[in-house]
Amino acid sequence: VLDKENGSVAFQVPILGFIFENALMQEHFNENYLESEKFPTAIFKGKINDWELIELSEKDQEVNLTGEMTIHGVTNEFSEKGFISIKNNKIGGTTQFKIIVADYGIEIPKIVRNNIAKIVDVNVKLSLKKK
Repeated sequence: VLDKENGSVAFQVPILGFIFENALMQEHFNENYLESEKFPTAIFKGKINDWELIELSEKDQEVNLTGEMTIHGVTNEFSEKGFISIKNNKIGGTTQFKIIVADYGIEIPKIVRNNIAKIVDVNVKLSLKKK
């Protein structure tokens, strides 16, 4: 969701949408550590900084996002770069960032700690439709 008046933005990422190279690792991480049934989405709420200075075009423009990210029921401040553009009358955006799982109260047992990533790469691609 993007409010074109003030640059407020919010998005949800389904936890089951987190993809791993190893399917078994993905299953264990999503079910046992992220508890995807209890916490099915990661949620970002915030804004695009200096929104009033941005002129949307087909060319990707770098933007700065600030707000709060909630994962596993834990909310942390969030600040990251992203890109925004408009093509075929649709606004699109992308961002990439890293999540330190411990920052969100995700506990990984010692026995598997060396086999599970402590930092997760997240790639988000948004395509917004006008309402």
